[in-house]
Amino acid sequence: MRCPPIHIAIIFINLVFNSDLAKDRANTLEHGVRQARTQLAELTRTASDYSDMIKRKDADVARLNAELETSKAERSRLSKEILEHRAQIEALTAEIISQTDNEARHASVQEKLQDELDKLRSLMEAKTSEETSAGDHGTQTQRLEQEL
Repeated sequence: MRCPPIHIAIIFINLVFNSDLAKDRANTLEHGVRQARTQLAELTRTASDYSDMIKRKDADVARLNAELETSKAERSRLSKEILEHRAQIEALTAEIISQTDNEARHASVQEKLQDELDKLRSLMEAKTSEETSAGDHGTQTQRLEQEL
């Protein structure tokens, strides 16, 4: 059984047409595959970039946490030091107040002693003056007696 030539021509045209369609389809698929590979490469680079950024951010977080801990320790140490200095200030303030009070008492006692010393000098001068005067009277009396 032989096929009429028209059928062969139709089959041939269909084969050529289907072959062209297949080639176009293959080209479209290849183009799609290339685009997918390009997109996959870009996504891989992007993922790698993001992974690197995450690693850097993790390192930054670790560094900042370490700095935070260091700062907390420093703050704690300085707070203790401040408390120690405050205690020293309070002790020195109390000592200064005590010394000021002692100096005020000393000055008051010294003033009282000076007043008493001045009174005693006045009394001694008065007594010396009386004795001198009495001595002068005694000498005058003796002279008068001798003259008589």
